[in-house]
Amino acid sequence: MGIIRLNIDGVLAQSQAIDSARRMVLDVQNSVSSLCRQVDPKIQQRYQIGSKLQNTANQLKGIHGQTGRIKSTVENGVSSYYNAEIKARKAAQDIAANQHGALAGRK
Repeated sequence: MGIIRLNIDGVLAQSQAIDSARRMVLDVQNSVSSLCRQVDPKIQQRYQIGSKLQNTANQLKGIHGQTGRIKSTVENGVSSYYNAEIKARKAAQDIAANQHGALAGRK
């Protein structure tokens, strides 16, 4: 069985990049929503411009939410991995100590 290694610092750095991207998506969403409110209703009705702008804003809102859930999942995974690694190292140390103690008792 292979060893799984997780670059915790690298994952957390990407988490910060996700935050930056989320802010950018939110800014664009707000801009599109603002634009939709500023466009004359007659123009909004042409070629369904108003509904297309609103759909775009809603899609951006969905993307913002999805990236937040992805970030949360990744951070929870990193935390679980880190905790499991600590437990595994402690268990390995305990086993090594018990074996050393058993070997010392045989002499």
